[in-house]
Amino acid sequence: MRSGLDRLRHAVLFEIIALGLVTPTASTLLGKEMDQTAAFAVGMCVIAMAWNGLYNWLFDVALLRAGKPLQPRSVSLRAFHAFMFEMGLFVVAVPFAMFMLDMTFMEGLMAEIGLVTFYLVYAYLFNWAYDYIFPMPGAEPAAQEMSVLAENGEGQ
Repeated sequence: MRSGLDRLRHAVLFEIIALGLVTPTASTLLGKEMDQTAAFAVGMCVIAMAWNGLYNWLFDVALLRAGKPLQPRSVSLRAFHAFMFEMGLFVVAVPFAMFMLDMTFMEGLMAEIGLVTFYLVYAYLFNWAYDYIFPMPGAEPAAQEMSVLAENGEGQ
């Protein structure tokens, strides 16, 4: 499993990159001031970082208890991981968006659907890149994952 410091690096990098992408885009699309969307984005960042650390630890524990290896991870497992992370965050994000951005329930819901769509793709790509750049000790993710993808017919 990854160390606590590695998990912290993962969460911080994930959120810093996301903040740089989401804040100006949300401001433009939602017609809100940049400082308002920045405050919302930072608040969501703090919430998401806490959830990220907890969720990834729980996910790894669940894999180990199920007798599954932590690496390599198939495309379908990565997609499931990203989807479940976003669904857990969604439960908190809608009311938070309503409060921070002065939105109705439907406006908050629609804004969060847009963010979840972005984050599903972003989380999948970020986690794949993170595992490639910072492999777990003793793992060679690029070679292992490519062979798993080839065996499962998912790399085509």
